[in-house]
Amino acid sequence: MPGILPDIFDSYVPIQGGHADMTVAARHLSGAWDSPAPDAPAVTTLATELATKFDKAEHPRAAKGEHGGEFVKKGSGGTNEAGEPDHEAADPDANRPSRPDNRHPGAAPKPLAWTAPPPKKGKKGEGMRARPKGDKSQTKTGDRAEAAARSLGFRSILGGKRSHAAGEVKSKGSSIDTEYDHSGRAYELKMCQTTSTEYRLKAKKQEKDDKLKYARKNKLTAYTLVGVYNPDAGEIHFYAAKKPGLIGSEVNERDFDFVGKAAM
Repeated sequence: MPGILPDIFDSYVPIQGGHADMTVAARHLSGAWDSPAPDAPAVTTLATELATKFDKAEHPRAAKGEHGGEFVKKGSGGTNEAGEPDHEAADPDANRPSRPDNRHPGAAPKPLAWTAPPPKKGKKGEGMRARPKGDKSQTKTGDRAEAAARSLGFRSILGGKRSHAAGEVKSKGSSIDTEYDHSGRAYELKMCQTTSTEYRLKAKKQEKDDKLKYARKNKLTAYTLVGVYNPDAGEIHFYAAKKPGLIGSEVNERDFDFVGKAAM
């Protein structure tokens, strides 16, 4: 029947008036009339209406080869919330250890002039302090410390979860928090507060062995990163170990480099 496909695909009929309007619409779409009957509902061009409602800025199309060429949500994929290129989202190794063929040779934290960590307020022998809860819990504070470390070039490689399940640890090892850039240098971050009595990584031998296994599995070199958070100043100081390994020594100028501080 002539006119069926153009009418079906190029236009549609709003059905508002019940059976009578539906009959008129059906006749029009079937080609029974060369033009709409005088009492037929107005025919709106579907493409025209969609064009007026569709905002390309709110539905950016990813570049060919990214996300399968599909439309992506603004603020993820191709752009960030400001509409600027989102380099982290475009990185094939985002939130995971970098692959050897995507490494940046020579990338490493830059040592700065030595700055001693803020003085400790905690004193040995005072007994256990009440464990903070909510936004001040150790987990939440640790998450903020990782976010602050990103401003210095340490990116999360946790892949959306903090640790492997017990069954996975045996085969994959125990995950490490961050990697500096795409250097292959993985840093286990120990966040300490000024209320602590020690500024150091405290881990059992098995815990260290599991993290070293993870590093080997991903062709990474494991290092230690200590963050000292001063709530009064609202900032955290970062100290990166000079040598590979999960070292448990107190932060000191011999074993660590001061690599910067960030608001927190």
